[in-house]
Amino acid sequence: MEIYFDNLENTLKSELSKATENLKVVVGWLDFSLFEQTFTELREKNVDIDIIVDDNSINHRFPRSVSNLESLGVKIKFQRMITGTYGHMHHKFCIIDSRTIITGSYNWTFTANNYSFENFIIIRDNREAIDKFSDEFDVIKHMTSQRLNSIQYLKNCEDQDCNGKMVNLLIYGPHVEKYGEMVGDIIEVCSENPYEHYKTIELSVIDNTISRIADEIFYQFELVNEEFELTGEELTQEKIDEINKELDYSTERRYMVYSNNHGINNSEKNIIHGWGKILSYPMYNKHEDPGNFVKIYWKDRFVKDKIEDEYDDTFDLY
Repeated sequence: MEIYFDNLENTLKSELSKATENLKVVVGWLDFSLFEQTFTELREKNVDIDIIVDDNSINHRFPRSVSNLESLGVKIKFQRMITGTYGHMHHKFCIIDSRTIITGSYNWTFTANNYSFENFIIIRDNREAIDKFSDEFDVIKHMTSQRLNSIQYLKNCEDQDCNGKMVNLLIYGPHVEKYGEMVGDIIEVCSENPYEHYKTIELSVIDNTISRIADEIFYQFELVNEEFELTGEELTQEKIDEINKELDYSTERRYMVYSNNHGINNSEKNIIHGWGKILSYPMYNKHEDPGNFVKIYWKDRFVKDKIEDEYDDTFDLY
């Protein structure tokens, strides 16, 4: 990790110029005229550029530069926040070639570079960091005003004595249907009293991807087993734990990427705040009432504290 406090603009431009494949930028305030030449030179090298900035008056001061860049194929999104003047898309980071992250307090402006105390750090070849920042990019890239309004202004529980908020959970059944389809229902669940205050708001939401992800993970596991059989390497408990950890991470990654890019649109009628599946407790589980439960695999931004990781109830779905 490299840490910088001075000469930020020149250092940043130097790093950006190294991009050969893609560049993802998520910055609250960006002087497009200041970076137009840098972005133009990258496009001349066929680097894919995707930029997200806050929808504010400062970022709209450069219409000519924005128009020029868009004509070159640069994708630019102005992210509007629901909360008005006191809410912003406040990030300052970029991802270069899915290998390098630059992040810190520094906005990409003349003022930040010349008149403010600022910083950024450069992180290279850190898989977990790249994945986390890539996830955040996907969240904002696909954020709509309707979805943002839904997650920032949750409905109150209808029970006047309850202070809970209502979240929409898409819960898939335990079985894969014909042609690999997963079928689930959307349940409106109270954050404070989920087992008492809930109702079904949409039936039979179909997904064709989740089961395929599970099959890919199983195939990956089979390949690992075959490799050990071919090499004759001893499969120690330490190695088993390492493999399981890697498979768990791979599963989490695939579900996260799928959810942030596609799963959020599985319903045309309702905004989904999280999704999960009905599973069965293992026979050795010491739960007081062994049976089925709901495991949540994904939660949207701003509502994670309102959704539990697991629910000891299937909400009358199974």
